[in-house]
Amino acid sequence: MPDYSIHVDVPVVTVPVMVTTKDGQFISNLKKENFRLFEDGSQQEIHDFKIEEAPITAVLLVEFANTNYPMEVQALRASYALPAL
Repeated sequence: MPDYSIHVDVPVVTVPVMVTTKDGQFISNLKKENFRLFEDGSQQEIHDFKIEEAPITAVLLVEFANTNYPMEVQALRASYALPAL
């Protein structure tokens, strides 16, 4: 069977990334200079770099025993700190 390959030139390739610490903390203050992009071992120039907001889904699931009312009130108050989506 013969080998086939396709070559396509594209004007823009978007590479979305999210960077976190090893503890899972999001790092938001990165700049274009903090990244290097390679294609087939050859470094590519990064022409455009932007930080964008992305939608998230957050779930607050709490299970209470009926004997711990103060904890339930604390959890409810903490939930008010979540922004309305």
